[in-house]
Amino acid sequence: MSSCANCYVSTQVKCSGCDVPYCGTECQADHDEHICAKMSRKQNGKMRYVINEFKRGELHSGSKNGPIVKNPKQAWAIAYAKANKKK
Repeated sequence: MSSCANCYVSTQVKCSGCDVPYCGTECQADHDEHICAKMSRKQNGKMRYVINEFKRGELHSGSKNGPIVKNPKQAWAIAYAKANKKK
């Protein structure tokens, strides 16, 4: 067992991108220093942008006119999708 990188509680859950331990998606979203080691700087920058947008309450689902994302799991899913999007 390891401890959460944000609140240090014992956990068995890990970030799917880099295996950093978290007790849940809320701690993962709150951990400002979270950078996935398996991703490039550009991918990490995109992820941070999306998560910061989520924290400010400005992250929309689908399009800029879509509903505001309130679920941290959905925010992380959007962040990973944008980070891995080929362009």
